[in-house]
Amino acid sequence: MAVGQAMLGRLLSNGVNGRRTGRVREVVEGRCQWAAGPAVLGRLSRVVSVVSGTAVHMTLPSLQHALAQFAVERDWEQFHTPKNLAMALAGESGELLEIFQWLSPEESAQVMQDDERAVAVGEEMADVLAYLLRLADVLDVDLERALLEKIEKNRGKYPVHLARGTAVKYTQLGG
Repeated sequence: MAVGQAMLGRLLSNGVNGRRTGRVREVVEGRCQWAAGPAVLGRLSRVVSVVSGTAVHMTLPSLQHALAQFAVERDWEQFHTPKNLAMALAGESGELLEIFQWLSPEESAQVMQDDERAVAVGEEMADVLAYLLRLADVLDVDLERALLEKIEKNRGKYPVHLARGTAVKYTQLGG
């Protein structure tokens, strides 16, 4: 059974088809955690849900397919132009930024310790990812390949011997 965060939250509180599942677990970075409730979801970085013994692993293409299907079911593809998706992505990034806007560096490092903020961060990050994946799908950009190419490009711009421990732009590294 494929479940997202919202669905898993409902499972934790309501069960499947009105009956309690009894055993809902989450595997986070290879470690199992018993979920106490929906607030725990905001703290999870990489989630593979295990419901009734069935593991679900989502790949970028499978997430893109799920998002495209969601749009098709609602006849929203007409609105999913590159311009609209890029604007929505920027808007959702702004909503994520708003959570951190007036926090000190120390407070921002502890944001996931507050259940309400942790949930908000998770939801906004999911929105950002959803719009990024939709935009990549609409523009036919292979995000995995693009990211690997960008990492390699940045290796050249930021060689370890010059960039280690400094936050300056590559044009300021010298060398």
